Amino acid sequence: MNSIISLLVMYNQLLLSQIHQLIIFIAKNIPLNHSKYDVKNPKYKKLTVDKLPLISKSNFIQKYCYKKLLKAFKTKHGKDLSPIKSRGGKTVPSNVSCPHCKAPHIYI
Repeated sequence: MNSIISLLVMYNQLLLSQIHQLIIFIAKNIPLNHSKYDVKNPKYKKLTVDKLPLISKSNFIQKYCYKKLLKAFKTKHGKDLSPIKSRGGKTVPSNVSCPHCKAPHIYI
């Protein structure tokens, strides 16, 4: 029993030395190509974070008056803007209005 254990330990050491030699051979003779892991590669562009947008006063939404917009539409096209016709029985509640121009629910 004692000889079997010593034989297995010797065989294990032989395998470890061969693994060590293979690792040295790979490190010396096989070049590792890191270019496919380059951060500038287009495949990795989806992993980058976009720059923050510039915020200025022109980026904010301007407030309009829906009455002036209706008049401008009439002067440009020669007819009144008709209210929205809902489809499928869906309607906008009467207490809802546009936050930008205060248009009533019939134009939303």
